[in-house]
Amino acid sequence: MKMNYYNDIIQENKYYMKEVNCKEYHCFPAEFVIEGQLVNNKSNISEPFNDYFSQIELTTSQNVPSTRTTRTKYLHNPILHVY
Repeated sequence: MKMNYYNDIIQENKYYMKEVNCKEYHCFPAEFVIEGQLVNNKSNISEPFNDYFSQIELTTSQNVPSTRTTRTKYLHNPILHVY
């Protein structure tokens, strides 16, 4: 069952790679347009991605309202026994 699941994922990935003309699993675009400029240096491409993803926690914490609800309020019907 697990093997079939992973085989399906691999086949699906192969299909999508074929659709975007990607010959390998690690297909990476040769260039990006960043702030209106064509960039093809991998280091210069990675900087904006790093900046964006490193700010997600800060941005999220600023945009999510605080609450007085504790996490235990969301725990219903605890599992008392494991077989």
